[in-house]
Amino acid sequence: AGTSLCAEFTNSYQPASAELKIDFVDKTISGRALKKNEFTFELQNDNGDTLLKGTNDAEGNVIFDDTLKFDKVGTYHYNIVETGSDGNGVTIDKTLYRVSVTVTDVNGRLNAEYALVNAIGDSIVFKNTYTAADASVTISGEKKLKGRALNEGEFTFLMYPANSKFEVDDNAQAVKTVNKADGTFTFETQTLSKAKTYYYVISEDNTVSDDRITFDKSVYYVSVEVTDNGDGRLIASVPVILKKDSSKTADTICFENIYTPDEPVVPTNPQTPDEPVIPTNPQTPDEPVIPGNPQIPDKPDTPDNPQTSDRPYNTNVPGSVQTGDNTNLLLWFALLFVSGGGFIGNTIYSKNRKKQ
Repeated sequence: AGTSLCAEFTNSYQPASAELKIDFVDKTISGRALKKNEFTFELQNDNGDTLLKGTNDAEGNVIFDDTLKFDKVGTYHYNIVETGSDGNGVTIDKTLYRVSVTVTDVNGRLNAEYALVNAIGDSIVFKNTYTAADASVTISGEKKLKGRALNEGEFTFLMYPANSKFEVDDNAQAVKTVNKADGTFTFETQTLSKAKTYYYVISEDNTVSDDRITFDKSVYYVSVEVTDNGDGRLIASVPVILKKDSSKTADTICFENIYTPDEPVVPTNPQTPDEPVIPTNPQTPDEPVIPGNPQIPDKPDTPDNPQTSDRPYNTNVPGSVQTGDNTNLLLWFALLFVSGGGFIGNTIYSKNRKKQ
């Protein structure tokens, strides 16, 4: 009998792998220019694992660091997100974009095609916004008055917005303020929301009717340059002050008025006061009556047998002893005092009469 041989051959089939370049993601920012490598992005699988990372170029194209590779037919799902957080005036686009990739076998080669699930058109665009915080400027000045003290709120000052030639529009509204008692005045703080140069024209309101005051009619030009430093803040420069018709900058805004008081009123026909009335025959007062011969009282008799007073000794004052009645002695002293006073008064009066 013959022998039969059977051979088995097993073939394998492996189509060529496919690659997908993620070149359909763009980046924009409103409010300022986009910077290269400023923002970052990730391609993640459904489990949230990061598969690819990318960043933007200066034109806004997002460049990922690798491609997606496929070695099997099937459908795959991915998410593309922008990473990072808001800050420095930038608000990032927090949209999560879904991408579906279908891999098919075409004549022994795998072919990968993507479809955007929640994007408009055939590309993904992450749109960020940039908003810088407003700057502000406060403009102040000084008021002087010669001739008298300055009163609080006495004078008014006007500030108008202007163009670069310091021309004021007819419909422009003035910002007004008044002086303080110390002479300073300050306009309301101005909000500056754009990076540009702002211009103002400042003067004093001299429409007040007061002939005693000569107003300072100076006009000042003020410019403030606002720049954006890119970190979310607008920066205002120190105001530059120019006095109208002068090419030199001024350190301060100063208005100086002059007060001239009214002339004193002089009466046209002043009256002379009446002369005082002098008596024609003034009366001389009567002479005082002077006693012709003042009598000296007789000396009292001394008793032959003076009685000792029954009054007890004064025990209140040590060493003091009462030894009799002192009544007559006191009477003598009183009479002598009266007589002497009369004599002295008569002498003074006589001398005065002689002088007259």
